[in-house]
Amino acid sequence: MRNLVVSIRRYRSRSLRNGRTFPPITTSPYVAQHPPSGKTLLYSLFTSKSGFKLNHKDVKQFSTHNPPSTEVLLMKPEPEDAIKTLTKEHKERAKKSLKPIFRVVRKAKAGSKAKTSLHQTSTVLLHEILSKLKAAGEYDLIETMFYSWDEIAPIPQENLRYKGILLTYYASALTQQQKFSKLINLFDKLSDTSDAQLPCTLSHKILESISIACWHTKRSKLAIDLVHKAESLQLDLRERTYVHVITAMVYDRSNCDIQVVLGIWEKMNNQLGMTMPIFLQPLILLRALESNELDRAMQLYRLPSNQAWVLSYMERFRFEMLFQALLDMDRYPEILHIFSTLLQADGVPNEFRVLMSRFLLNHSLLDIEWKQNVTSRDLDMTLSILKLMHSTKIGIRPNRLYPLMSSLIRFSGTEYTTIDGRKAEFPCIENVPDLLAFVEKYNGTIKWTSFFVSETLMVLAHSERLDFIEELMEYALSTHTSVSYFALEAIIISLNKLNSPSAAKKDIGHLLCVTIESCNPNRHPSY
Repeated sequence: MRNLVVSIRRYRSRSLRNGRTFPPITTSPYVAQHPPSGKTLLYSLFTSKSGFKLNHKDVKQFSTHNPPSTEVLLMKPEPEDAIKTLTKEHKERAKKSLKPIFRVVRKAKAGSKAKTSLHQTSTVLLHEILSKLKAAGEYDLIETMFYSWDEIAPIPQENLRYKGILLTYYASALTQQQKFSKLINLFDKLSDTSDAQLPCTLSHKILESISIACWHTKRSKLAIDLVHKAESLQLDLRERTYVHVITAMVYDRSNCDIQVVLGIWEKMNNQLGMTMPIFLQPLILLRALESNELDRAMQLYRLPSNQAWVLSYMERFRFEMLFQALLDMDRYPEILHIFSTLLQADGVPNEFRVLMSRFLLNHSLLDIEWKQNVTSRDLDMTLSILKLMHSTKIGIRPNRLYPLMSSLIRFSGTEYTTIDGRKAEFPCIENVPDLLAFVEKYNGTIKWTSFFVSETLMVLAHSERLDFIEELMEYALSTHTSVSYFALEAIIISLNKLNSPSAAKKDIGHLLCVTIESCNPNRHPSY
């Protein structure tokens, strides 16, 4: 901001020496005759005749606050006052733009053209004129036509017919200029009109424009009121209209009525055959979770299948937020359902599959590793995620092998109730064949490597499973699988804790010497 002020000051000072003058700079036909009532910094900068007189206090005061929008800075008049500020020049320009319609009206009066044909032709021409003005960015002319139509209308007797067309383009122009508060003020009045007047003004484009404005201004109630009026008038709303309305509601978190949102979602799914866009579904599920309506929302959740789509970065972030919220509430069935659909969808990037798989597995294993009271739901969650990772060939991170094998050996062969309420039994891992069978079952994510064997030996050492240690070390030697020194050290510590001598201790001690010698022949066995 300081650099901008300095640059404009230099340019203005240099130009004043050359005899130039600076009229007020405006971006709207109404600002020149409607100066701001309050002291706004930018307006005074561009309209001051005595040059820039900024002190440090003014600059600091402006820079320490969020700069308001251009609409607020220029203090544009409210819509009800706009008609009073329209200049004759702008009205003449607007009237000149309507020349094709005036020409058609004159020909119709001179000839015998039917009244319905006249209005049909005039309507088409008005659409073409407004479309060209909108494409050229002549938003001030569209605004002038809207507020001064009663004065410049080619067919004064039929103003209401064309006001709906003008309102549609004016609302779209305000949306493109991001003048959302001005659009809200306009539609606050229209929403209070009687239903008998709405068919001439309410349309799909108007509803989309007001819904977008409600989204940015967090005025979801206004959008819902207009949708209810449109439905009472039996207007067939498009999918985009419903999407914009729901977007406005989920972003207006304090006033979000989840019952209305889910009602619209059910109507889209069941009656209209529409699918909710993927970027909205995690937000709706989050709002449903906050309102204890997640069960109803999960019945409506489904990914788009009728068109090609790719999960964007913002959508990935929203699903991450959803997973974290569901984990905090221990909603494991919903997590597995959403996670399985994302893994099977073609539009989900593989990097996101890997990220979410490892995140969910890491969360469940950390719970098992550190929680005091371990539940079967945690381990069931882990096995379900492993099964999904195996189906998509996503490998487990090496540092998750120890907590995984620790939980499996601890709950080996015990019965439990699954997340979905079925009776089941955890895998029985009591010997090497059981361990080989488990690795074979999940070979898409777990591989039989020296690191896996070493981590398993460390778990067995901490559990003091000497028979299993001896059997696994013999198998590792026979298959030439190396064992890490960390695993050997853990075994030695475990043996030293056992005071009573046993044959297993002697056999394991012999195996340790053989293993150390085979792993590193240059190291003396006294290590």
